[in-house]
Amino acid sequence: MTDAKTFDAYEVIGVITPGAVLGLLMALQWPDFRALLGQEELSIGGLGLLLVASFVIGHMVQAVGNLLESIVWALPGMPSTWVTRPKQQLLTASQRHQLETKVLEIEPHAADLTAFSRKAWLGVTARLYAKVNAAGRAARVDACNRTYGLSRGLAAAFFLAAVWAFYEDRTLSTEVLVFIGLLIIALYRMVRAGRHYARSLYLTFLDLPATSHTAPTA
Repeated sequence: MTDAKTFDAYEVIGVITPGAVLGLLMALQWPDFRALLGQEELSIGGLGLLLVASFVIGHMVQAVGNLLESIVWALPGMPSTWVTRPKQQLLTASQRHQLETKVLEIEPHAADLTAFSRKAWLGVTARLYAKVNAAGRAARVDACNRTYGLSRGLAAAFFLAAVWAFYEDRTLSTEVLVFIGLLIIALYRMVRAGRHYARSLYLTFLDLPATSHTAPTA
């Protein structure tokens, strides 16, 4: 559990930052909200309010990000599920074979990776991450996850900003087009980070010592 007095790295990068982006846009467009923070210069209290507001807004933004995420990955599936297909480009054929061998050691009920549904495979990846994390090797995987969360949050923030700007002007103004462009860039970063997360997770798992991934014997 996160300490009540601090925010962890994911909360700062993946939640507060997108929330701050939308919060600052709200401050520019909504005088009452700007007055709450301080009109000319932010005081210490105003900064505290902005931090809290960014945290709350960030969670709402990430809810929209979850919807965007479900649309983006609806057909291809999350990158972490790609390895269950015989034809995939996330890992080399040799790496996929090694992964299949190690996964079947901890999931012996399956014949091969293709036997897992998307939903079932998400449970497997959770087990793999737990083993990587327990071995103290999750730094790179976590970094990719933070980048993914940040990109997803920014995509949601820019999407909401584009909708807001369009609602205000009812035209494809320069502001709307800029926000749409930023949305596309953020989605590209999200997709890229998703691939890197999945690849980093599997390659790190493959590099764990044998005792780190095999089931204990009685």
